[in-house]
Amino acid sequence: MASPRWLLVVALGGWLIAGGIASGARAQIVYGESARGGLNLVSSHWKLADDDSEVVIDQWAVPVSAFVPLGENVEARVFVSQATSSVKVADEDFELDGLSDLRLQVSGSLARDQVLLGLGLNLPTGTKELSLDSEWMVMNYLTQSFLSFPVRRLGGGLGANFLAGFARTSGDYRLGASATLDLSGRYRAYAGEGFYRPGSSFSLTAGVQNEQPTRVWDADVTFTTSGKDELRNTVVFSRGEQLAVHLGLRGQTSGGRFRGDAIYHVRGRNAIYDPDGILAQQLKIYGNELLLRGSYDLGREGNTWTYGPRAEWHLIASNEFGLGSTSVAGLGAQIARRLGAAFEASLAFNYFTGSTHGGAIDLSGHQAWLTAGGSF
Repeated sequence: MASPRWLLVVALGGWLIAGGIASGARAQIVYGESARGGLNLVSSHWKLADDDSEVVIDQWAVPVSAFVPLGENVEARVFVSQATSSVKVADEDFELDGLSDLRLQVSGSLARDQVLLGLGLNLPTGTKELSLDSEWMVMNYLTQSFLSFPVRRLGGGLGANFLAGFARTSGDYRLGASATLDLSGRYRAYAGEGFYRPGSSFSLTAGVQNEQPTRVWDADVTFTTSGKDELRNTVVFSRGEQLAVHLGLRGQTSGGRFRGDAIYHVRGRNAIYDPDGILAQQLKIYGNELLLRGSYDLGREGNTWTYGPRAEWHLIASNEFGLGSTSVAGLGAQIARRLGAAFEASLAFNYFTGSTHGGAIDLSGHQAWLTAGGSF
């Protein structure tokens, strides 16, 4: 299995990379839209096995989200989650249970919806000061890029993000660009380890969308650069620059609706510093990633029942700490039912199989989602 040295680096870097402050949410102002909320119950199970050992990771998560229109051209989004996670390795059991931070995003549009401004807050309500004896082990596996979990991080510090963007139409095309600044406050990530302050990050996104009567395709690219992280006021880590490219297609046929996405992440080298704040290593903790996924729902929009298959394929290149490449395939299905004009419930299941570390470690897992939501 992976070496202790590699696990230590991933636990440090992965914790930070997994914890954005609502900056990934795409805001879209829609006139007259009703308030709505959603409750999810997500069960995740993964197994990593090689010739000598086996690791089992489980998580039960309850993400809750809400959307509230605050007035003309102003809206708010709220997100919080509860998660119970466990790891079993070498006949030892490790557990981590807690609440995530409360994340709030307020957005407003100006100039006939051509300009979008947003403010996000990360309120430090989540579980912090984790135990290095047991909870560190769980967090280490939750932040592995080749495993899928709805909740990868619990508590952090008081943080904020600022979003500014614009969009305009040109014929059948919609063009847009945005800039986001994320600021993270300090907090005690682990008990007795002093205050940790993640570095600020800045992202630029540009996108284009083309809409036709039966299909819509879109493409966007995001560049992100980050500052340096500090522990006890000493620099310890710096995330490398990242580039994410996304292509999407969705549409409608006579029998249902389809969607496909391709996402490619290019990741730079991460910097790790010694106890005196001097650069010690500059290597990739995470390799470049390609994610392909698609779905098809039988039943046209407005039907009481919809159902159909889902599939995805996840490829991750080798990193520079000795972890080989990863390949994971997922296959599943979803069924949804409208409960009146305003409410909907759905059930989805995905089975995963693949390998990591260049084929030396077998991966298998499954996820199930039970979702209920509606407008008010």
